Amino acid sequence: MIELTNRQALILSTITAFIERFGFPPTLREIGEAVRIGSNRGVETHIEALCKKQFLHVVPNQSRGIRVLKNAQGESLTLRHVVKEDSQV
Repeated sequence: MIELTNRQALILSTITAFIERFGFPPTLREIGEAVRIGSNRGVETHIEALCKKQFLHVVPNQSRGIRVLKNAQGESLTLRHVVKEDSQV
């Protein structure tokens, strides 16, 4: 099982909670504010690590293009938890 750092788990749960609440993914700035990371680049670094570990997928050149693939326990999410690729945000 792939382990997440505490910060990665926090970011993943923040993204998941945001999607469940609003129906679309947060921006990098919204993630940074929620987990107290001051720069978008800092958030991007954690997002990239979560993508490499296959917990997230980022749609290139799309605002709010973050897709959650697995929860923090490494379990694949059902379709109801994942924002559809063709959704308009």
